[in-house]
Amino acid sequence: MRKNFHESAEVSQQEIATPATCNTLPRKRHLRYTQKITYTATLTAIALVIKATVQAIFASLPLIRPTLTYIPWIIAGIILDPVCAAIVGFASDSLGMLIIGAGASINPIMALSCALFPCIVSLCVRLLPIKHLPLKALIGTCISAVVCTMFLSTFGLYIYTGIFMGVVDYQKPFFVLMAARLPQLLFIAICAVAVGALLPVMNKLNLLPEPYKTRKKKSAPEEKSEQ
Repeated sequence: MRKNFHESAEVSQQEIATPATCNTLPRKRHLRYTQKITYTATLTAIALVIKATVQAIFASLPLIRPTLTYIPWIIAGIILDPVCAAIVGFASDSLGMLIIGAGASINPIMALSCALFPCIVSLCVRLLPIKHLPLKALIGTCISAVVCTMFLSTFGLYIYTGIFMGVVDYQKPFFVLMAARLPQLLFIAICAVAVGALLPVMNKLNLLPEPYKTRKKKSAPEEKSEQ
């Protein structure tokens, strides 16, 4: 009994003396309240500027408008919690309709779609049991692209523009409108690649919710030594 007691005491002492850095699980990074407000407002403003630029350049296009608004949305989903990320998407769309759209009425289905896009990305980044942050963000972006952009946004256009406003161009079957909006997936893919290129910068600024390590290229002497 004494031997077992001493062995357990030694084990407990070793566990106490073990540094926290030995833990293999990545440490979660939490933003302060003021940081959340600052980043939420900044990303919303960036999304509004992008939306205004697209509206000015491609105003004549009814369905397909090349846009980079997904970049601040995806970034919001990565660095912010789901609630703040949803605020970025909702505020950028609603304020964009009121300010840029010259007081146009807000489409609630479109607003819901824009709020859910970064929210889904944020949920995937924080809940998926995967250690690779870019992969979690990519999965969340793909889900948001299908659920929000292709389905909810198309449904919002179909209901409010085609039925309530009686626009002839929108009085088409729902899936015809969805097929016409397929190029939006290409714009989302371009934005996802751009966000991936910005991940190392966000990591240096300590914005990511968990550590992100990039693969370093091996130098020529190291490659020769391995061979």
